[in-house]
Amino acid sequence: MPLYEFECENCSKSFEELIYTKKDKQNICCPKCGGKKVNILISMFGVAGTEKKVSANSCSSCSTKNCSTCA
Repeated sequence: MPLYEFECENCSKSFEELIYTKKDKQNICCPKCGGKKVNILISMFGVAGTEKKVSANSCSSCSTKNCSTCA
């Protein structure tokens, strides 16, 4: 299910909507003011995960001390 992010031209409210069909996309209105003039925003995607912490002295194969080969 595509999740789209919109911004209302009337009140500048940003909001998200699940869009199933092209017809749904045409019928979007602002939840704050009810305006029909909305712009689709470029949405960023999120990634969940964990970050591996590396001490500065644990890597001798690179200069950054935090690459994927550090143990």
